[in-house]
Amino acid sequence: MTIKTGSIASIAVIFVVSIALYEYFGYAEIGSDSAPVTMIEARKINESLYHKPYEVEGIKALSSSSLAGTDVNHNLSVDESQNLLADEGLKDMFEYFLSTLGEYELEQVIASIQETIKAELGEPARSQALDLLKRYIDYKIGIEELQQGFVVYDSGVNMLDKLIAQQSEIKTYRERFFDQVEYEAFFASEDIQNRFLIQQLKINSDETLTATEKQQHIEIASLELPEDIRATRQRAQQHALLSEQVRKMKADNAPVSEVYQLRENMLGSEAAAALADLDKRRAQWSQRLSSFSAERKTVLDSSLSEQDKEQSISELLAYHFDETERKRVSALMSDDRLP
Repeated sequence: MTIKTGSIASIAVIFVVSIALYEYFGYAEIGSDSAPVTMIEARKINESLYHKPYEVEGIKALSSSSLAGTDVNHNLSVDESQNLLADEGLKDMFEYFLSTLGEYELEQVIASIQETIKAELGEPARSQALDLLKRYIDYKIGIEELQQGFVVYDSGVNMLDKLIAQQSEIKTYRERFFDQVEYEAFFASEDIQNRFLIQQLKINSDETLTATEKQQHIEIASLELPEDIRATRQRAQQHALLSEQVRKMKADNAPVSEVYQLRENMLGSEAAAALADLDKRRAQWSQRLSSFSAERKTVLDSSLSEQDKEQSISELLAYHFDETERKRVSALMSDDRLP
């Protein structure tokens, strides 16, 4: 299969963004700006806290962090013998706290996870969870090193093959840290999505297929996706289709009632009414902006002094817009983007 150079760039971007090959967990600059932590130091910190858990105080108040107003389900699962059941919820809990790296030191973040484990689990699940946490942190450090050597973009025809190979490397690397049950719990859903995205890229790059055939092949491939992901994808497609249809109808000056009817048929009465209200407010904003722009042009074209022009335009801004709107319009003026 031949892939055009232009397509390769898109493939690289989509793969990196959608499949998340390059994870955010950057240990080269872990911790606060004043105390960067290297990958070697991060491993030592993780090792030390694993052998001596609960000796470092965790994050005192999540309300003062980027997690303010959020919550995570801490209902960690165990079996009848109180053994840990690794599931996606456990991974989500790890990531919930890891997302504060940069605001808090690595020691505090790991300690917060350990404190949650201690509060939620008894033995033997507690020790099993601490062991899994230690391996998960080590994995996150190592995957960063692995991906530093990956090719993000290459103009050669084998770029897609390279991306597939890189994903295979990630899978193999993960298997070094997690047993089959843990791997399935943490990464199975992601792997399914990755396979679909790779298949989608292959289909879209196949110049022997028509646009209709490509869409048919993609729909067949999407059947492998979990039901919730497939439903989300279908909703996104529906909204994209609706947006395009509405855009064309407005360009053809279709009656507002027809646009409303289309939206109601696809989204329901409540959503259609909300979108109609949004259309109305956008139209009013556009009209006010156009009126201001015309009056401003009259001022600029006048024989007034520069100082008087600035004063007149400031008065026009105050007349047409509130304080928040004035900031928005001022930005449009400075970027020369007024209608």
